Amino acid sequence: MIDIVESDWFNYTGGPDKAIKDKIIYPLNELMDKVSPNLKKYYEENPKVAGQLQTDSGNYYMYPFTTVDPKLRTFMGYMVRKDLLDKAGLQIPETIGE
Repeated sequence: MIDIVESDWFNYTGGPDKAIKDKIIYPLNELMDKVSPNLKKYYEENPKVAGQLQTDSGNYYMYPFTTVDPKLRTFMGYMVRKDLLDKAGLQIPETIGE
């Protein structure tokens, strides 16, 4: 069984390549063909990005969070619960002023 975990593998003594060698994490290179063909295609089309997401020995070791899409560049902001708006009889605000 393989789990996906979030971690800063550069804090692992020896880095992600050592974690792979120690069998703490698995290289994703071969696994991407089967389970992540779109990510593999993205890497092939964007070699500069791919190079930043590999270890020095060429192993992919994580699934990245990228901000290529402008919608992903904002991760904080106002949030409104629609159920509370409905209860108060209010519409969904479209501006900060509302």
